Amino acid sequence: DLHSFPTRRSSDLSPPRPPVQAGDGLLARAMVVMLWPRSIRAKLVRILVVSLTLVLVLLGFLITQEATNYSTASQTSQIVTEVLRVQDVVHQLQEERALTNGLLGGGTQFQAQIVPQRALTDAALTALNQSLAANTYASAGGDQVHTALQKLNGLETIRTDVDQNRAQDVPTFAFYTDAISALNSLD
Repeated sequence: DLHSFPTRRSSDLSPPRPPVQAGDGLLARAMVVMLWPRSIRAKLVRILVVSLTLVLVLLGFLITQEATNYSTASQTSQIVTEVLRVQDVVHQLQEERALTNGLLGGGTQFQAQIVPQRALTDAALTALNQSLAANTYASAGGDQVHTALQKLNGLETIRTDVDQNRAQDVPTFAFYTDAISALNSLD
């Protein structure tokens, strides 16, 4: 009969399974079922396992990328905070320099304004020093800020000299300008 063909089962088309011994573990049996599935159920399980593995790998890449983005955003936030604190110190020092120079130029009306301005300058310096101490700004230029702040080491001496009318105009102005320039030139 020409129309009769021998029937073949799908299991006859797949490569033969390696023999599984009784002592082989659950993992060995699972690997045999995954690599050489005979039933439709085993084939579906293999498809699901492969799909789930791919989804988990992609999810791992996405989580890694998001963690990197979060770390970058956190570091950027720390840098912005530091820059804002530095600029606040610069602004307060500029105000103090202006009042000090007015006072040294003979303007006694600045005497009442200099004390509150010094308090504002000190508050800005304290806030900057606290943020530098509280956070790890080494990668954000914290060492550069500390170096620039060393220009202010003689601030109390300058203030005392101004209060006791011993300060000279040019060196006092240069002191403030050098400190402000050092803070403004930070990268």
